[in-house]
Amino acid sequence: MKKTLTSLCLGFMLFVIAFSSKAAVIPGGTYYVISGESFSLTPSLTSLYQYKWLLNPGAGQIETLLDATSGGVYTKTFGTGSELGVVSNKLTLGVLETLGGCLSDVIEHTIIVLPKITITLTTADGKDNYCLGIPVSTTLTANVTAVTGLADVNVSLSPFAWTKDNSGTGLETQTGSTLAITSTGTYKALVSYILPAVGPTHTASKLLNAINSTAKQIRNDLPLPVLPSITLN
Repeated sequence: MKKTLTSLCLGFMLFVIAFSSKAAVIPGGTYYVISGESFSLTPSLTSLYQYKWLLNPGAGQIETLLDATSGGVYTKTFGTGSELGVVSNKLTLGVLETLGGCLSDVIEHTIIVLPKITITLTTADGKDNYCLGIPVSTTLTANVTAVTGLADVNVSLSPFAWTKDNSGTGLETQTGSTLAITSTGTYKALVSYILPAVGPTHTASKLLNAINSTAKQIRNDLPLPVLPSITLN
């Protein structure tokens, strides 16, 4: 019994020593995700004994230890989707190949969390239905959620892409935040994130549900009032 306990204690000590050993920190990739949206990072080797993920090393760090049954897959959701600023996180990964083995060098990745963007459309006169038989003439303005910190991570927003009735035909040259409207239909404006060029500053991205755009239907079927007759007394 004492031998068994001694073996277990020795194994545990070797495990702690291996994970506590000084390892080199190697720069990793830069990944872009969206606030409030889940993402996963999957190691290329999924059958190692232990995977040690460390989020934002230092004060307040969060450690996640995964074994071979998990494949080392790190799954995370940053934020709630309501944040308006960019957040940059550091995420390190070190591995043990076997119990009591050596801790690998540590690779440090950067996870950049981008805010969700909402686009709303408003007309110049505040109306979306115009009098029957009178030509439509108004201006649509796209209003984009104000976000902060994009320039700090070299990210920008694309020019607007306007559509009418689910088609961009005829609106390809319209890329500003305003659009002159002369006909009825359902209009929508879209933008997208422009990430740094592929390279050291852009490894991969998961930008699902990054943009929420509402449509605006413009009509001109508001009935004209019927003129009343008059009576001479």
